[in-house]
Amino acid sequence: TAVLDYQTGDFSQYERLDENRPEQTNIVTSPARHGYPYSAQYITAPGDHTFGILDTDRAEARVSNTNTNVPAGCTSEQWYGWSTYYPFGTQPEPGQFLYTTQWHHLASSGVPNIAFGIDPTVPPRLKLAIRGQSLDPVTLAPGWEKYWYFGTVPYDTWLDYLVYIKWSSDPAIGRIGVTVNGTVLLPVTTPCANLYAGLGSAMKQGLYRGASATLTHTVYHTGTVRGDHAAAVALRS
Repeated sequence: TAVLDYQTGDFSQYERLDENRPEQTNIVTSPARHGYPYSAQYITAPGDHTFGILDTDRAEARVSNTNTNVPAGCTSEQWYGWSTYYPFGTQPEPGQFLYTTQWHHLASSGVPNIAFGIDPTVPPRLKLAIRGQSLDPVTLAPGWEKYWYFGTVPYDTWLDYLVYIKWSSDPAIGRIGVTVNGTVLLPVTTPCANLYAGLGSAMKQGLYRGASATLTHTVYHTGTVRGDHAAAVALRS
């Protein structure tokens, strides 16, 4: 089990912070989910670019490779739990992505393997994007890609995620399961290719979006944990 729940009162459970300014990442006591005194606050404002990439804004905590434990060719099963809070009015820039928990492959370019966030519809919807199988070295297009949408975003409330992942670059082997606030949105038998062949993947949590010249976004996370079975990652009641 890897405990990444922010309850140390800092970001010491994570390997590093990817941000443009230190003010983007904070540990706060409000809003706080029951059972978790501390929450991680992530903020992105216009110009919060990282790694010299001008078309995205980012404030994320990256889990170490040891804790993430998704090497190339992995076919293991993992469970994850966490809780996310979207303040009222959180609305992505039209036509842009907004991800809040992702697993990103270990190459320098290309879209993430698994990304939870919200879609820029009006009103916005909860969204899951999964890509895998292969990654074109020139176009960076994934060989396998699928999106799921789970209804409009509930604002100003904690959303408890329980996620099952069987890792594989083969869609005949890979699986995903998603439960939010006790409601099964995808059964654990849902097929997917969630790794690129030859590439491992690392978990990142925070706020990652297409660049905006006008909007500032804030989200909160707490209770994050990884384990080998569902009971190991159940959030406190």
